[in-house]
Amino acid sequence: MRRPLTEIVLRRENEVFKDTMGVSANSAHQHFLPAFKDVVTGEVHLSLYPDGTLCNIHILDGLPEKWIIQRNTQGRVTVVKDSVISGFVRALGRR
Repeated sequence: MRRPLTEIVLRRENEVFKDTMGVSANSAHQHFLPAFKDVVTGEVHLSLYPDGTLCNIHILDGLPEKWIIQRNTQGRVTVVKDSVISGFVRALGRR
């Protein structure tokens, strides 16, 4: 069983992939957008700020409510379901 996705997990992923295209800063020039996928349902959602605007890094706050397991006292998302992974999608219409 996978561990639920948290901000700590996202930070660790950034450390592991820091010198690769696996981090937002290194993949943006190729028009890849940070996104999340529920590997059980196949649903994909771009990384969004809570107001719905695109975010250029992976953050949990704009994910669908049905994916959220826990929020902190300020209302920020701290844990999402264990079937959710971070990744990237290529922006359509760009090369």
